[in-house]
Amino acid sequence: MAQGLGLGTSDSVAAVANGQPVAVSNGEFRVPAAVVQALGRDFFDELVRNYHQPTGKPNAPMPTSAAPIPLQNGDYIISSDVVAALGQDFFERLIALYGGQS
Repeated sequence: MAQGLGLGTSDSVAAVANGQPVAVSNGEFRVPAAVVQALGRDFFDELVRNYHQPTGKPNAPMPTSAAPIPLQNGDYIISSDVVAALGQDFFERLIALYGGQS
């Protein structure tokens, strides 16, 4: 999980994901490509659809900016509010079950 200065949407934390520089927000989580491939993009889109709360209301329509952010190597960045709703342990268990490194 990304940790640093800034808010959950500030993209103020410099990070590197498999050699690719990325700017992420405090609390976002990088899901390895192996996990994305095992579960499919639809799985992560559904998580965002159900847990992203831009208006503070569950099941609000998912804006394009809330969708999981795909990196060139197939990893996904999950927004901090989705990580907070499901818990970091949820994503770490997915990695343990389906492979990859966080």
